[in-house]
Amino acid sequence: MPAILLIEDHQVICDNTGQLLELADHTVAKAENGELGVKLALATRPDLAICDIMMGVLDGYGVLLIFTQNP
Repeated sequence: MPAILLIEDHQVICDNTGQLLELADHTVAKAENGELGVKLALATRPDLAICDIMMGVLDGYGVLLIFTQNP
């Protein structure tokens, strides 16, 4: 079962998207902002990260920059 990290600051979107992914037999971890998402990704190494672009604490471009610096 592929592990997916969902980084989304809007709770309803995060919950709905997470439920859809779980119904498709994926393991889903959720983070409410980019900073928490990066910490979770570096600790768990998911197969895929789905990330919102416009977030307050650390936006999606910042998340991408950190991901590219940490193979």
